[in-house]
Amino acid sequence: MNTSHVLADIGNTPWAITPVALFGILSAYRDRGPVSFRGSPRASDADRGYVLVGNVAIIRVGGSIMPRASVFDELFGFTSHEAIGRATDAAVADRQVASIVYDIDSPGGTVYGMPEAADKVAAVGKVKPTIAVANHVAASAAYWYASQCGEVVVTPAGAVGCIGVLMRNVDETKALEREGVKDQLIPNDASPFKAEGWPQTPVTAEGIAYLKSQCNAYGAMFTDAVAKGRGIRSATVERDFGQGRMLLANAALTARMVDRIATLEDVIRDANRKSAR
Repeated sequence: MNTSHVLADIGNTPWAITPVALFGILSAYRDRGPVSFRGSPRASDADRGYVLVGNVAIIRVGGSIMPRASVFDELFGFTSHEAIGRATDAAVADRQVASIVYDIDSPGGTVYGMPEAADKVAAVGKVKPTIAVANHVAASAAYWYASQCGEVVVTPAGAVGCIGVLMRNVDETKALEREGVKDQLIPNDASPFKAEGWPQTPVTAEGIAYLKSQCNAYGAMFTDAVAKGRGIRSATVERDFGQGRMLLANAALTARMVDRIATLEDVIRDANRKSAR
């Protein structure tokens, strides 16, 4: 199996993730080599997917975020939209749960499945109070999640942001030429762009423009979701929310990316106090 083809597929996925984390995913797969893909794990009825502390359900959002279980769980662990969704549904149905806290420490993940997952979190907030805690990093897709909660909190040394979408395009044609190898995909006449993204296909300005248009479309979706969740204008998100950079706690509070600075323990204690009133 030529792992470069899988790496290209990973890279050509639209990502709402930190560049460093994406590099880590690509490097981990490159170093490890082929890994078998698996289906989504089925949680047992006993596995609620959250920890109950008093009347607060704590749902962990850690590692890279994917739609469902795949190669990445064998590499370094991740959180899937499926798992978060199951845990959220269980917490909503649990009469003991008065509020839901998302304990987030994630560099983000793929865009696929993210809008639907974010909408679910936003809808849950109309049933039970939701709080996102960046403990310690809520980056990109993880902040997309956080922004849909009724309250967003960051720990004193935490950071949030990295709003935006990126894709990676690989062109191996020069290296193959030096090796005397020519590898091509031949599309049908009616679909001349079918081979775009194949590592052995030269990267063209038109191809880059197409990928850029995809990033812009997903990026606008991301920005609009954050704006709606935070109750502000999309232009404010574009101007003040880091423009792709991470913001530390105080700067994030000033920009209104978060509502307060506190530890996870503080948030859980406060939420239990409110439910006891």
